[in-house]
Amino acid sequence: MICVEIDELTHCLKKIGSNEEFPTEVKKINSKTILSQFTERTQWYENWVTLSKENDIYGLFLKGSDEVEGLVAIDPRRNRDALYVAWMVAAPHNNIEICGRGNQRYVGVGGHLFAIAIRKSVEYGYGGAIFGFAKDAKKLAHYVKWFGAEPIGILHDFHFLIADSSAVSVVEDYSYDETSEKL
Repeated sequence: MICVEIDELTHCLKKIGSNEEFPTEVKKINSKTILSQFTERTQWYENWVTLSKENDIYGLFLKGSDEVEGLVAIDPRRNRDALYVAWMVAAPHNNIEICGRGNQRYVGVGGHLFAIAIRKSVEYGYGGAIFGFAKDAKKLAHYVKWFGAEPIGILHDFHFLIADSSAVSVVEDYSYDETSEKL
């Protein structure tokens, strides 16, 4: 389920109020101890330990920080025509649905998470093509508007695909470092 809001296209995360920009980095998270912090009870919508059984989990961090700003779960199987994004969510303190627009800590998290998934798609040989399921019709329309997502509705009413030039343009808007450090 993809339930992030695209609030602004930013190269770095921007702090609400000050507009100060912070560079980001991406880390793969394998640790069950760390993932056990991210559950429905803690407002991460899903149990991320369970998600890690079939997916690779990547966290978005401010450079040098150990606080997760958002998570994305991607299916590492390579028997498809595009990379499947199982889950994508902003941290509760960045999630507009939880704290309200303008009250989140940073803007740019949702777009960064999409960029992570698209870059992983390129690494896996899919040329940047990703697919997944938007949380609802409003989110689907949001992804169509911001990223040129194509509603395909094959497996779910809110099933979508981002591919080709749309995928490439998403990646061009975002910069982050991917570290080899795994948590």
